[in-house]
Amino acid sequence: MARYKKPQDYVKALSKALDEGFSEFLQETQGLLTRRAPVDTGRLASSFFITKSAPSKSVRPADWAPPGAKKEVLPEYTGKITYGGTWWITNNVPYSFFVAYDPVYGKNGRGFGSEWYKATVNQNNKRLNDALTRSLRKL
Repeated sequence: MARYKKPQDYVKALSKALDEGFSEFLQETQGLLTRRAPVDTGRLASSFFITKSAPSKSVRPADWAPPGAKKEVLPEYTGKITYGGTWWITNNVPYSFFVAYDPVYGKNGRGFGSEWYKATVNQNNKRLNDALTRSLRKL
């Protein structure tokens, strides 16, 4: 017996599965960037924002926390994450580029040392494929 009686029921279920898988991937990526980033005050780690259609201009303030506080707060995207469109994970802390790409500044990265950013980004295709596969298997 067919699981879906009408083609449109299957299309709805497929769309929902893609949305769920992509949302899982995007939030997991944001979480990994936050958890793996070098941390002193926590400003860099807490400034990875998810947005749709255009990069975020948000950034944690310079006085986010005192040195050594390691204050980390994962910015929550409050809308619905869907498979379609262009999605961004941005970090506008002025020194984020240097910490991501220069081993001297990224040396305190957690999990991958100075390679924390590259290791996270290089795994994106596999993690996206895994998340979508898990969601699509539910169909």
